[in-house]
Amino acid sequence: MIVGMQQHMYGRKSETALDGPDFVAFSRSFGGDGMRVEHPDQMAEALERGFASDTIFVIDAICDYNHPPANLVAAMKEVGE
Repeated sequence: MIVGMQQHMYGRKSETALDGPDFVAFSRSFGGDGMRVEHPDQMAEALERGFASDTIFVIDAICDYNHPPANLVAAMKEVGE
């Protein structure tokens, strides 16, 4: 989302890609738990598990940054006017 706004406003992007970390495993290494969510249909289960957990619970939500939410696009258009 931020990358799209940077492209729109400044014509370039500035980012650090975190393509490899397994955030769920990282949480478990500290005694927590977590769930990787790759599709919106999985989010309800992840939230239920997280709220029911008695420890730190990480939800690793995978997003396609090439498809920003429609409301962000509208907000970017307002800023550009």
